[in-house]
Amino acid sequence: MIRLPKRELCKLKKEELRVLLPELVEHLVDGKYVCRKCARIAHEKSLVCKPVKVSELRSKS
Repeated sequence: MIRLPKRELCKLKKEELRVLLPELVEHLVDGKYVCRKCARIAHEKSLVCKPVKVSELRSKS
């Protein structure tokens, strides 16, 4: 298991993202937050820079 970074996914370098991508995919399935800035999805609010709850967006559509 790869350890996820403590900073936002938006701040990752391309090489870091490439290495972490398999682990990040696990978070997409149960993603609770989406970044308003770059549309990345994560299970933890702290992993995106401009978080919005996915459930809030679903209720708007």
